[in-house]
Amino acid sequence: MWKTNAAKISGYMVTLLGLLSVIGWALAIDWLKILSSRMAIHVGHMEFLAAICFVLAGIMLVLSAKIVTDEDRFGIIEILLPIFSLLILLVMSTLLFSVIIDIDYHITGEVIEEVMMQPIMGMGIGAMTGSVGLTFPPVVTMLSFVLISLSGLFMIIDFQSKERVLLLISWFVMIIGVFALIGHIINYPMMYYHYDLFGRSFPPMAADAALLFVIWGLGMIFCLGDRNAQHSN
Repeated sequence: MWKTNAAKISGYMVTLLGLLSVIGWALAIDWLKILSSRMAIHVGHMEFLAAICFVLAGIMLVLSAKIVTDEDRFGIIEILLPIFSLLILLVMSTLLFSVIIDIDYHITGEVIEEVMMQPIMGMGIGAMTGSVGLTFPPVVTMLSFVLISLSGLFMIIDFQSKERVLLLISWFVMIIGVFALIGHIINYPMMYYHYDLFGRSFPPMAADAALLFVIWGLGMIFCLGDRNAQHSN
């Protein structure tokens, strides 16, 4: 039981920190952009799109923990979890696909910004701040979010080796974050995925984003650990 509680705490942390960054971007409050002045050691703060996806990823982790502890009495979680998963998958797979087929970021950005900014503009926040100036996450960040979205879908589907697949995703996401954090600490750009490839320069992963990937991955590992323990009993 303590493992699922730890997973929930991890999910709440990821959601809260992601939400602070979204508010910081929407209201142009620099110090709210997720520890930007303290954690972005060598590069800028977390991207707006990544912050939104972290909010959803944290909620997904909490919902996954609730599934493990059988708290979904009315089946609401099994409806919400795939919705949040598909939202992340839609945004990040679109961006990742644009990189693979070499579509101009600005073209994709106009479409994504139109979709993502409508709720904010509807609240009147956009009128005060203008556009948040969307920048695109690193390719590794996009890939990690695609895997996170798949984990949410896999949680509600029964198939052979389900726990093993989910565990591999969790470890992969956490290790990506750990490598980036170490890269920031020792100031080695390749480790936080700052590189040029095929004649293009890809943005690096911010340290705060790397930290949230570590927290999410660790929380999911705790969640799956309790799930396996219940099955063994």
